[in-house]
Amino acid sequence: MLQQTHEDWDPDWIEGSFTGVLRCPAKGCGEDVLLVGRMKVDFGVERGIQYEEFYQLQFAFPALHLVNIPESCPDSVGLQLKQASAVLWSDPGAAATRLRFAIEELMVAQGIPGGVGQANSLHNRIEAYRATHAAAAQSLLAVKWIGNQGTHTASLSVSDVLDGVELLEHALNQIYVHPQLDARAQQVNAQRGLSRGGSAPDPS
Repeated sequence: MLQQTHEDWDPDWIEGSFTGVLRCPAKGCGEDVLLVGRMKVDFGVERGIQYEEFYQLQFAFPALHLVNIPESCPDSVGLQLKQASAVLWSDPGAAATRLRFAIEELMVAQGIPGGVGQANSLHNRIEAYRATHAAAAQSLLAVKWIGNQGTHTASLSVSDVLDGVELLEHALNQIYVHPQLDARAQQVNAQRGLSRGGSAPDPS
């Protein structure tokens, strides 16, 4: 950092790095997460402050979990999501590519033929999946486009990738969580209530 005595010096010349530690507040956890990133002073006009410090996370260890992975989701899909979490802050494009790989693994788990290097493209596999899972396929296709952009360009931001993460989590819930809830609702309706023993309740 140049000395503040320089005749052209302004506060927005100030930049550097930061470190920190977060501690999980969940009962029985208390795990520490090490943070490393960059800091810079710049205009903060949105809050009516002329200059303000800004912090950009570059690395977190252990990686911050971006997705609540359903218990029944295949480990191969979860692995790609965890790898995306590990590189998101330093390389958003690589994280987006990992989201695309997660969809590849998801299609394998769902029995849609094809894969990396094979003739049946991911796009075509998602379109085939649309026949039985239209809503989930809609979200997966959007994530695929984000993943393509991350693979071939350097224009993605962390926020862009988080959009893809949200869409992919939504699709996973539609595939692995909602069917379980639908089955539970069907069971409760068939029993006319929760099974607690004794006679069934009055249907009125």
